[in-house]
Amino acid sequence: AAFCDALHDAVEGRLGEITETSQRARYPLRSIHAERYISSHAALVGDAAHQIHPLAGQGVNLGFRDVGALIDMVASQLERGRPISNEQGLRAYERTRRGDNLLMQKSMEGFNHLFSNDNSLLKLLRNSGLAATQRLPLIKEGFMQHALGTSGEIPSLCKRAL
Repeated sequence: AAFCDALHDAVEGRLGEITETSQRARYPLRSIHAERYISSHAALVGDAAHQIHPLAGQGVNLGFRDVGALIDMVASQLERGRPISNEQGLRAYERTRRGDNLLMQKSMEGFNHLFSNDNSLLKLLRNSGLAATQRLPLIKEGFMQHALGTSGEIPSLCKRAL
């Protein structure tokens, strides 16, 4: 009953009265990244290739870009009359996606460390950095474009969704 009341208060009653919940579970928030995205005749995409801290909800966006890049690679191989399992094409997919995914993963780990730390020096750096970003529109725009996935090499399928 105490948990139901706390949950009701946390969502400000928007879910109505909460009378029952199932057994609660918890899962560790962790980042993992595959050493290789490809092997003979196979490619990893999305959470099979990488998992990032859900701090900014970027995991699904990275997965969409992985799928889009893989579709682009498959289309390119078919246009050239090559098998879709062509090693050169698979390596190109891996090169295209690995850097973007690692950059986002490390960025989220950095943000998590900055915002979950009580160290006064880190707080000062964080607040100064945020204030500077607000005053420098080009930097702010760059961060936003990266977070939205609208910078760098954008798969054609993802471009259509923009």
